[in-house]
Amino acid sequence: MSKVNKIILNIIKWIIAIMFILLTLVIFVQIISRYFFEFPLAWSEELALTLMVWITFLGSAVVLETHDHITIDFLVEKLSERMKSLLRLINFVLLFALFSIFVFGGWIMIETTKNSITPGMQISSAWLYGGVFTGGILLSITTLRHFVSELKRFVSISKG
Repeated sequence: MSKVNKIILNIIKWIIAIMFILLTLVIFVQIISRYFFEFPLAWSEELALTLMVWITFLGSAVVLETHDHITIDFLVEKLSERMKSLLRLINFVLLFALFSIFVFGGWIMIETTKNSITPGMQISSAWLYGGVFTGGILLSITTLRHFVSELKRFVSISKG
């Protein structure tokens, strides 16, 4: 992983950590406000949902970059290195197709909801779908990088 990728990855990790702390605080304040003061906060559930979407998609990009997704690979491990590499290439193609749908669908939802205002926070509903769009872009870029790397590996295995 290049130095630039490490810096970007660390920035995203910090953003996720800050969002997670904020999410925890918002939910805690909502619980205290609702059950002890009988005064529910109208904006807290909207903010919590938006933060969860962003955390999910940014976190998925981090996990994909570091190859930390859960895998069931006991059958794959029985294959030759060439076949393993080929399956990884197919996997990256399928992932790229899925993440392209996230980007495309996220963009459509942003465009559709950009003028819709949330009742609690009074912000555009597009902020919620921005997490899907942004995460989809990060996931797509990461998948392309992994695909190119694996393709080089596959070619070297095939020659060798």
